[in-house]
Amino acid sequence: MSTTRADIQVVQENTVGGRDFVIGDIHGRPDLLQQVLDKLGANDRLFMVGDLIDKGPDSLGVIQLVNDPKYKDKVFVIRGNHEQLCLDAIKSLELFTVLLAGADISETITNLQKLCSIVAGFAKTGDKDRRTFVETILGRPLVPGQDSDEALLRITKDLHSHIRNAGSWMTDLYLRELAEQKIQVSVVGNGEAKEARKETVYPKSSRIKDLREYLGSLPVLLLKTGKDPFVLAHAEVPITDQEMFARVERKDLTLPPEQIDYSMWARLKSLLHRILHIRGPNAIPAVVGHSPAINLEEPAVRVESNTINDDVGSYLLDNVMMVDMTAGTAELLHPTPHPEFIKNRDQITAHLQKQKLRGLNLMTVPADGGGEKLVLKSNEEKKQLTLLNEVKATAKQEVKAPPTETSQTKLQKHPLWQKQPQTKAKAVRARDPDPDEESSQPLNKKQKLRRG
Repeated sequence: MSTTRADIQVVQENTVGGRDFVIGDIHGRPDLLQQVLDKLGANDRLFMVGDLIDKGPDSLGVIQLVNDPKYKDKVFVIRGNHEQLCLDAIKSLELFTVLLAGADISETITNLQKLCSIVAGFAKTGDKDRRTFVETILGRPLVPGQDSDEALLRITKDLHSHIRNAGSWMTDLYLRELAEQKIQVSVVGNGEAKEARKETVYPKSSRIKDLREYLGSLPVLLLKTGKDPFVLAHAEVPITDQEMFARVERKDLTLPPEQIDYSMWARLKSLLHRILHIRGPNAIPAVVGHSPAINLEEPAVRVESNTINDDVGSYLLDNVMMVDMTAGTAELLHPTPHPEFIKNRDQITAHLQKQKLRGLNLMTVPADGGGEKLVLKSNEEKKQLTLLNEVKATAKQEVKAPPTETSQTKLQKHPLWQKQPQTKAKAVRARDPDPDEESSQPLNKKQKLRRG
């Protein structure tokens, strides 16, 4: 499993003749994912917009499938909000394991089982329940602004959020590995320079440890360059194309927390989304998931931001939408899909065909100051450049047209005319008198006044 940390991943163009497919939230359905993988050609690639886990029956099965060595460099995954929930919950359990450690492993497990049972019973929002629970652990009221109290409240919320969002499979696995001593509490640090403390460690091979590392390594945005470029986010792209290109050029691939949260949690109907309007209709195409596109509030195509929503409720409706970003088409795998998703498929295909006409190409070219930069080319730009070159070429080829031959010129070329003696022709038209020229005629009174 890869553990490289970057919030933005850049994937180069598929140069071996394959196609690039994107699918939405698969949510613990390795059977559906396997159907998708079986449809890929030898050189095709698959991109997933996150939410691989929770809700479905086999979250670990999906994780194992995407990490199968035979799909290396063939399957690309970004982090969804459910991956973030799971990652935060694992960290919370690690801290609670230390906090609730008993005299032996059996007591520790019992304490954590009680913890998970209590947290699972919290109300949906759970704010009041969480505060009461933390105050029970502390044996006193919470102190506002005290870091240790706030930290305990936060990890309780993180654990509650994942359990409430179908994450109990992870807590069950954690408790099982704790019983198998794949997860232990160890005392680290000693001596005068460093105070001894307890922490959770993984002395043996652990699926929780592998899961923690894998989820922590996933990017939150993916930018595919070259011909027919696109960007992936789980819920919404939090930055403009220009900012993303600039970050890639200067190798600044880490996003601030608020942009990470927005990329994983934003919903179209949210106030934050309506205020920001980050992307415009001329941005490169984006593909997201997060909210099943089954009503007007979550349309399949968001024209105003050039975004496609590829979530079709796979875990519940046994369906997957495969969006072919290379050919500009969409396909539903269900033999009798819901009519709403048939309409979505057709809308996505029509939208992508319009994008194909733009002829977008995100190219990497040398930068003036050294290094490389990303330049977005399009058919419109090519048309303007072609027109400019044609204008320049026409200007260079233009020559001055010869003067039109008059009747007098033709007459002078006649042989009889040329035999005539050449005499000085009289002026056909009397020229106007020059006021400064001396005249032989006497001046009248008016002329004298003009001459002064």
